[in-house]
Amino acid sequence: MAGEEVVSDQANHFQSSITIQPSEMRPPSPSIPEKEFVVEALKQGLRLDGRAALEMRQPTLTFGPDLGWVDCSLGKTRHGFFILSRVLLFLRDV
Repeated sequence: MAGEEVVSDQANHFQSSITIQPSEMRPPSPSIPEKEFVVEALKQGLRLDGRAALEMRQPTLTFGPDLGWVDCSLGKTRHGFFILSRVLLFLRDV
């Protein structure tokens, strides 16, 4: 069957079937010219987006409609956070 690989353990004579989905496969490695381009660009301090080699993207914070909800994005990376806290009063020993 396509996309299916049989793995066997000869010591235990155990055989199982593992299905590998195309979405779980590792992307292909860059070609030699692509690697050379990236290495040369790094040596020259160039980036495709125009930033300097050590320049960081500006984070963007967006506060949600509810108290405690924050959305943080850094370029195309985005994280959502929800913070919940309570203030507790402790009674001293009497």
